[in-house]
Amino acid sequence: DGAARRIDLLALLLLLGGLGCLGSSLAGSFWQLFAARALTGVSLGGGLPVTYSLVGDIFEPSERASQSGRLGLAMSLGGMTGQLLAGLLGPRLGWRAPFVPIGGLMLLLAASVRRLLPEPVRGRAGVAAASPYLVIPGHVSPHIGSLESRRGPPPRCHARGGERSLP
Repeated sequence: DGAARRIDLLALLLLLGGLGCLGSSLAGSFWQLFAARALTGVSLGGGLPVTYSLVGDIFEPSERASQSGRLGLAMSLGGMTGQLLAGLLGPRLGWRAPFVPIGGLMLLLAASVRRLLPEPVRGRAGVAAASPYLVIPGHVSPHIGSLESRRGPPPRCHARGGERSLP
C-alpha cells in the first residue's frame, strides 16, 4: 500500500544500532569509533518516537500513560544494564567486549520485532474515547453533535472595564 510501517522502521533502527555497536567493537581509529557510536545514537534516538507512536496505537487512552511509563522504565533499565555489563566485561575482556553482546542482542531484537510484531492500525486504539467530536466511518457515537451545542455559550469574565467575552 506504500504506507510506511513503523514496525519495519523500528526493526531497521534496531538493525542499524546493532551494527553500530558491533562496529564500535571493531573500530581501529577514533573516527571509526565516532562514526559507529553516532550510528548507534541516531538509531536509538529514532527509535524513541517510533515506540511511543506504537504505544499510542496499541493501548487505549486510559492505559497510555502507564504503558508509556513502563516503556520509559524499560529503556532506563536497559541503559543501566548496558552500563553494568560494560563495567563487568570491560576490565576483564577489554573495552571492546561489551559492544559485542549488546550489538548481538539488538540484531536479534530487530529480527524478532520484524517477524513477531504486527503493525497496529494507526489511530484505532480508543479512538471513540479520544474525542467526543471524532467521526469514524461506520461508527455511531452518542457524542456526535455540534461544538456549540456541546460547549454552550462562551465563558464570561469580569474585568475592570466591565463584563466582556473571553476569546
